[in-house]
Amino acid sequence: MKIGNFDLEKEGTFIIAELSANHGGAISIAKESIKAAKEMGANAVKLQTYNSLV
Repeated sequence: MKIGNFDLEKEGTFIIAELSANHGGAISIAKESIKAAKEMGANAVKLQTYNSLV
């Protein structure tokens, strides 16, 4: 099975890091977090944002 160019049978586990709302809407913090995830071996990052209606 492949995820993009990643072959699970040859390369093993596909690691997805999650960047929840920890970035607080700041693109610079989100970018730093993505770079850190890559350095730690993540293959992908799931981003999450939300709007508070309160």
